[in-house]
Amino acid sequence: MEDTSAWAAAHPQSVRPLNSPLLSLAIRILEFFRPVREALALLSLAPKRGEIVLMIPEGAWSVLEETLQLDAVSPIFTAQLRRDITKALKAVRQINLDEVQDI
Repeated sequence: MEDTSAWAAAHPQSVRPLNSPLLSLAIRILEFFRPVREALALLSLAPKRGEIVLMIPEGAWSVLEETLQLDAVSPIFTAQLRRDITKALKAVRQINLDEVQDI
């Protein structure tokens, strides 16, 4: 803060007084839009047409994902099925709710 004050004292021509009512209005507008921004972020995570939502514990998903990754390269399955599995895995969209709550 001292650096700012020293700079302001050295450059009085560059220092402008703040318009308190205007600043107050700007702060209130920003505070109003914070929950709106958070709601829009949550809406962007909503399933799109043709998508479904599965609630799977992380540990269970790790097992399922690893199994599908192994199946995608396994010679036991046909080449077309391996391509379909790979394509399906790439289309999975994971949502980390911890990250969403930090918005």
